Amino acid sequence: MHYCDSIGLPIPGDSPKIRTEFSKEIPQKYLDDPYLWPAEPYYNMIALLQHYGLPTRFLDWSENPYIAVYFALQDLLSKSECWPLNIAVWILDLDQLGHEINWKRLPPYNNQNMLAQRGTFTFIRYHEKDESLKEPTCHLAYLDKHCRNAIFPWKKITISSKHVFELFEYCISYGITYAAIFPDYRGVAEAVKYRRLVNYYNDNVLE
Repeated sequence: MHYCDSIGLPIPGDSPKIRTEFSKEIPQKYLDDPYLWPAEPYYNMIALLQHYGLPTRFLDWSENPYIAVYFALQDLLSKSECWPLNIAVWILDLDQLGHEINWKRLPPYNNQNMLAQRGTFTFIRYHEKDESLKEPTCHLAYLDKHCRNAIFPWKKITISSKHVFELFEYCISYGITYAAIFPDYRGVAEAVKYRRLVNYYNDNVLE
């Protein structure tokens, strides 16, 4: 909050109550019982932090499948040392969602990224003894571990790396670019960068 206040940035869900609760440090109740976190008043604040790269309990999803594919593509293209690798897209069936996973669609407020990306979130609550669920990266690992179990409401689709460039062009034809899902100057710059990366791979990798 201090850094936002220092440059005049609004904080989603801000209120005197939240300011009082977090005036000094993390409230003891969340340390004593981690299951209580994240609390509902902080959902939009956490979503904003998530979209700007800070680790949180939230895992991003998109209601637009082309956006989900584009994220998988740009993640692979940005890691040239891992080339060639397959990509994966996860599908979540909300009708089959059980108590293990919490799903939230939040109002975008000041979060342009969430609006542009048709973003929603899931998170897992854990008890103090559930050490495996404490790390921010554990959520996807938890999905991967159970993806073949019929009682869990998601599927993992693996796509061969040989289709990467074809899918990239397909996404662009539907208006899905980095500039579209990150609607600011950084998004424009990244869109140019990924366009050049695809051109480079087309010219040098596929020959």
